[in-house]
Parts: sequence; structure tokens; C-alpha cells
Amino acid sequence: MTKRPVRYGIPDLELPLTNGGTLNPGDFAGHQLVVVFLPLDPVLSASEIEAYECHEAQFSECDAWLITVGDDTAAACEGKSCMANDPDGDAWTAFAELPGSGGLNRTDGAVFIFGRGGALQRVLAGPDHAPDVAKEITRRS
Repeated sequence: MTKRPVRYGIPDLELPLTNGGTLNPGDFAGHQLVVVFLPLDPVLSASEIEAYECHEAQFSECDAWLITVGDDTAAACEGKSCMANDPDGDAWTAFAELPGSGGLNRTDGAVFIFGRGGALQRVLAGPDHAPDVAKEITRRS
């Protein structure tokens, strides 16, 4: 297993955006950060995006950033929410190598919650965690 570089505990890598730009999760150190790897099933992925969109105001109020990562999503940033692509799986590999991330399955997706200093606070396997993540972020602010 090859360890990827991290910045403040967050994988230091460039994720492509649809507009041709890139997004580096490490740039968000100093803020609470939630990185959601969407399930590979398109129906589950759309449901997961919708669930997190319902909590966007909570994330914004807590100065928390939300990055959703898919294999083929309409990637862009709006407000404190960004959607990025991981077409080659490098981002998934980098996040799955973080301590405490064992046993994750890319097919199901996962959620990574980072504190303001970049430390990984929690990893949740699979989808359907949006309400709990929003509560946790609110509690931490």
C-alpha cells in the first residue's frame, strides 16, 4: 500500500472539476471539512447528493465545507459546497489509506469528517449519514 501525501492530515491531491479547474481537499484545513464519496450506483448517488443539499445551510452556518466526490458528477463549487470527480480512483485510494478508514468499500461510498486543524475526526461507511453528519458538524462548531 502506497501512502499518499497529506496536508494537515487531509490527502493532498488535485480533484478535477467540470469547468477545467481543480480542487485540493488540503486547501480546506482551518475549516471543518466533510468529504463524501458518493456510492457508485447512480440512483443512490443522486439520493445522497439530495440528502446533503438539504443540510447545506447548516454546513455554511458552521463554517464547514462539504466536498462530494463521484466518478462522473457535474463537478463545480457553489457556496461552501463542492462536487469533484475521481475518475481514476486516486482520491478514493488516498482517503481509504487514512488511519481509521479500514474496511471501506468504494461501491458503497463513505464519509470523512475533518476538524478545523485537518485531523480526521470520523469515518462513516456507506450512504445515508447526512442528518447525523450535519448534527455532528453543528455540535462541533
